Amino acid sequence: MSKKPERSTLINYTALAYLSFVIYGSLVPLDFHHVPWDQALQHFAAIPWLAMGTISRADWVANLVLYMPLAFLLMWAQRPRSSVGYWAVSIVTLTVCITVAVGIEFTQMYFPPRTVSLNDIVAEIIGSVLGTGIWLLAGEAIAYRFSRLSEGGEAALTAAFVLYLLSYLALSLFPYDFVIASNELATRLATGRDSWFVSPVVCSDALRCVARLGEEALVVAPLGALMARWLRGPKTAQVLVAMSAGALLGVLIEITQLFLESGISQGASVVTRALGMGLGAVVYQRLFAHGFTAQIRLQIRWLAALALPFYLVAVVMLQNDHLSGWLNWQAGLARLPEVHFLPFYYHYYTSEALALSSLLMVLAAYSPLGVLAYLWQLGMARRMGAAVPALLAALIAAAVEFSKLFQPTQHPDPTNVMLAALAAAAGYRVLVWMNALNTTAHHHAVRQEAKLVSTADGDNPELDTQDPDGRGGINPLALVSAGILVW
Repeated sequence: MSKKPERSTLINYTALAYLSFVIYGSLVPLDFHHVPWDQALQHFAAIPWLAMGTISRADWVANLVLYMPLAFLLMWAQRPRSSVGYWAVSIVTLTVCITVAVGIEFTQMYFPPRTVSLNDIVAEIIGSVLGTGIWLLAGEAIAYRFSRLSEGGEAALTAAFVLYLLSYLALSLFPYDFVIASNELATRLATGRDSWFVSPVVCSDALRCVARLGEEALVVAPLGALMARWLRGPKTAQVLVAMSAGALLGVLIEITQLFLESGISQGASVVTRALGMGLGAVVYQRLFAHGFTAQIRLQIRWLAALALPFYLVAVVMLQNDHLSGWLNWQAGLARLPEVHFLPFYYHYYTSEALALSSLLMVLAAYSPLGVLAYLWQLGMARRMGAAVPALLAALIAAAVEFSKLFQPTQHPDPTNVMLAALAAAAGYRVLVWMNALNTTAHHHAVRQEAKLVSTADGDNPELDTQDPDGRGGINPLALVSAGILVW
């Protein structure tokens, strides 16, 4: 009973945080210009329809997608309990979303260079309706899966697999800028971005090519680990099944990418997803299936320590275009007044797809620091917590961004410092959560097996069900961190 208010409070805070994000993101770069009230009303009454090409249609879809989670979270926060309640809550949710949409569009007239159009309002209303409809169709099922995450056992692992897979597919197809005509498809396929092996866009240089392909493999590894827990039979067969599932997932995604205006399709991504899910299955078999023994923990700590310097070198090289042609000290510092410290300022001046790609690259670059921190403290009596890797990531990111002052082709983005801290903290917290989830599921399986044995023998033994790491459950912060890392 005590966990229900906590989960309800978490959803309320999540809905409020997302609403704040929608408002803030719609007004960046916060360049306020005074407009007389009468003039603002006159202009708003005459806002136009804009002709939509392929690029502007992607922006239109992005506005639609932006309001779907808002409506869904508001429905979840109110959680209707009856058929009458569903109608009432739906009306309230749509009223709030439409009011927010119209209010933001009106406010944007005071914040150039934001564009105000009827297209955006219609997209936001459609997104609100879709978000409400998704809750009515599947909201209770999703909420049920979400609630099982804190209960442990096989149900929690199943819920984690479903939610992770849905999030991964939603992210893989963003910004959903599907071509809608044969001539658009022909133009899309003539871009030369696609390849049977590796795309020239993805693999413009060797280091970034390896990093991108490695990221694709690591992102699907948790799916392979969860599959290995369910599969029966020889370990080799489990790995092969996981790899086959990864290859099938890769084929479906890469074919779909051909029909996205901003998509990039390449055969190598099919291979990386197959290898990634196979890797996840192997890691589960070697480490999680039987728990961390003292010897394994010691080996992991040494591997984490050895991996740290290689990781730091990779981060520096990935975040810098080149290691030559740098400006001198005076010329670099002279660029400092040009830096904008407003969060997500630079994300506004690019497309949604590129903004998301940039954000994901930063998260992918710094989340391993949280993973290494967690692996290093395995077996230690006192845990360091997520704050330590978050602080280290922020310091490293600050140094990397500062170095961009001395590269003429780059500009520092202070937002990356914040994202680096969040990514490292999320990486740490997600591993804590996964270990607790696996430990709880493992003890649940042991209890069930012992119960069957004791029933057969007529005994009723007392079982030790304590979590050896002292983390038998998860808290709301772990769920929030998991959501940040996944998205």
